[in-house]
Amino acid sequence: ELQDQLIAVFLRQLRELPAAQRAGLADAKLSVVTALPLDPARQERMQSALQQILQNSSVPACEQQPDLICGIVLRTPQGELGWDLSEYLGELSDRLRERMDNYAIGADNEPADSAERE
Repeated sequence: ELQDQLIAVFLRQLRELPAAQRAGLADAKLSVVTALPLDPARQERMQSALQQILQNSSVPACEQQPDLICGIVLRTPQGELGWDLSEYLGELSDRLRERMDNYAIGADNEPADSAERE
């Protein structure tokens, strides 16, 4: 199911954080914000995984925020860590725009026809 995949990706991203950054969250008050409501079993699994990954003994609060599009965010006193579809699409759009700009710059430097190349 989509929700399980989102949770798995989110937890993998947290596991991949540098150890120092994870350690900084060990004593922090955490909350998890999701686009869709989590059923009690998923909520418990996510809370347990967060406690294990971040070595945080407090149980993270879970909230729903419908304006997240297919996303999960971990709120901490220092800021937010997470992912949602609108953020991903924005990053994809930026990368595409950059590639197109680079292509246009490269095309401007190319000769107009083969006679100019000789």
